[in-house]
Amino acid sequence: MHTALQENNYILIKNFIDKNEAEKLALSFMEDCKNFEPDHQSPNAPSKYNYEHFLYLLCEKTGKVSSIYGNKVIPTYSYARWYKNGGTLARHSDRPSCEVSITLNLKKDRDWPIYIETPYGQTASVELDQGDAMMYLGCKADHWRDEITDGNIVQVFLHYVDINGQNRDHYFDRIKVSENGANTTTDTARSF
Repeated sequence: MHTALQENNYILIKNFIDKNEAEKLALSFMEDCKNFEPDHQSPNAPSKYNYEHFLYLLCEKTGKVSSIYGNKVIPTYSYARWYKNGGTLARHSDRPSCEVSITLNLKKDRDWPIYIETPYGQTASVELDQGDAMMYLGCKADHWRDEITDGNIVQVFLHYVDINGQNRDHYFDRIKVSENGANTTTDTARSF
């Protein structure tokens, strides 16, 4: 595992994707958002699980994420939100499918930091510009955002698990943890 990631629970990755690519992805997502529902974590934010363009990005970036992380990772799922006025992200840690996570800024019209708790109990504030990402240990470290009072932020989350880690069976999100804490398997693999 990357030393700084282990020491801080996160690392900043400047220019994870090109700004022009980020803009195109954001505009596509924003156009399609009229068909998406908000989620329970941020009721004012249209969101989508495994939006096709972000699912492709999730798989395409696996090699780069593995290289930065310092070990091979395998994809679990992508999730995206368009945060608008009143959008928020309560303090939380993620489920096991989010062992190694990327939050990627696709578009913003104002600064809006994400906060993450370090292993020493301190709070780090991270600001992402268009195309920048933060790699973080999603199921280990609490992270959150304050309420956005004005502005628009389009953010995509790319989630992975360490191929040798305790959560490796969550690849492609085949094991989900229900709200009551029970594991459910969504494995659709077949023998050929």
